[in-house]
Amino acid sequence: MPSSKPRITLYMDEEDMDSLEQWAKDEFLTIGQLTKVIVKRAIAQYRKQCETQTEPPHCGKTNKKASEKNEHL
Repeated sequence: MPSSKPRITLYMDEEDMDSLEQWAKDEFLTIGQLTKVIVKRAIAQYRKQCETQTEPPHCGKTNKKASEKNEHL
């Protein structure tokens, strides 16, 4: 059954892709699984950084018009 989760496309240099493939192989993960882990860690770090800042510029804020548009769906 296809997933309804959002998707992204990532274009990268061949050298970086080779490194990513090797890293995934070393971790016994697919490239997709590894990139998901990397992104989740980066998001967690970003959120933690936002919590420690007194007035973060855009941390966790969404575009109000986009949010309102989604509320009507």
